[in-house]
Amino acid sequence: MKTMKSCVWSGLLAAVFAAGFFPADASASTLVVMNFKSAGAGQELSVAVSELLRGVMAGIDAAGFTLVERDQLNEVMKEQGLSLSGAIDEGNSKKLGKLLAADFLIVGSVSRLGGAYAISARMVNGDTGQIVRAHTASAKSEDEIPEKLGLLAYALLGLKAPAAETAVRPPVDGGKPSSGVAVKTGAYTYNSWYSDAHGVTKGGRIVLEIEGNAVRGESIESYGTAKMNGTISGDKIVGYYNAPYGYGNFEFRIVDGMKKLDGTYYQVSNGARGQWVGERAE
Repeated sequence: MKTMKSCVWSGLLAAVFAAGFFPADASASTLVVMNFKSAGAGQELSVAVSELLRGVMAGIDAAGFTLVERDQLNEVMKEQGLSLSGAIDEGNSKKLGKLLAADFLIVGSVSRLGGAYAISARMVNGDTGQIVRAHTASAKSEDEIPEKLGLLAYALLGLKAPAAETAVRPPVDGGKPSSGVAVKTGAYTYNSWYSDAHGVTKGGRIVLEIEGNAVRGESIESYGTAKMNGTISGDKIVGYYNAPYGYGNFEFRIVDGMKKLDGTYYQVSNGARGQWVGERAE
């Protein structure tokens, strides 16, 4: 799936919408994932889940949609006086969708009952408000959310999810391709660096445990440890972290067969973002 760098449109959509089905030329359609609501799960987690869904969908080439980027959504939310870490109700979703020229919207919620979670999401036609597809994913724990969210993304797009053993593809945006085979189950430890408003800083260690498409681990820094949960999507690892300072999202491109991680982070609470890279520790 391509990401949209601009809201500028040239020409009119040639496809005709009918009965809630997708247009014949899906590549001409724009999709935006709105911030999810919380039902007992915590609003920052709900926003992190919606951001993770956005990242998973960005890695699904077969979807054919142009995906509105988080920066664009944040910019419009700020203009409308909306909190970056807040939920977006149905009325605001429609309004934001029109401002972003989105043909389809994904809205949803994250519910918690005890230690279990349910992620409910709907794909809505931006013009008619008609629900195109609706699905719910259940997770027995927070650790399971990324894996279940990967399946939910495919279901919302009407696609069959690949098997966990699907090979990691070579990157399409430069860099040395990964091995071309599925990432092996096991533990991976990295020395890390990250950038913020103060420049580039030598970080601590990233420790990942991979089993199938599921990724779990920790980012260990001098000021605290962040618990990481993610999933493998294409040639990337996408997920979220839960740190003493709140929830955030990460996206790593796999380089040289897991020898390096080249990625970014996004802090839900304040909208801060930057580069986050890791080099395999010997």
